[in-house]
Amino acid sequence: MTAFKLLLSDYEVDRGDQPSIPFRVRDSLCEVLMNPARKLNGPELLKAHALGQKILDAEGDFILLNQDEINALRSGIKAATGLGRAEVELVRRILEAEEVDVTEA
Repeated sequence: MTAFKLLLSDYEVDRGDQPSIPFRVRDSLCEVLMNPARKLNGPELLKAHALGQKILDAEGDFILLNQDEINALRSGIKAATGLGRAEVELVRRILEAEEVDVTEA
């Protein structure tokens, strides 16, 4: 079985002459899932909310996602507009999440 390993740790956004600011990855992933451009219906919204809660509740800096879960994030990020330099790392993490082999216990 395979899963997608997604890095959840926050990162710093360089703002040139101003102090860098933290980018809140977990909250941003939840926003990606709830992106209105995805045009979710009721059941899809509940499923996206459950995945968002799973991300928020995950312990550690990584989470393993199945194909449907990573596809939901990829769908949301591909539908997003107005992204900038601060989001480059987030987009990279979603679109380039490492596929790993997982052994079921």
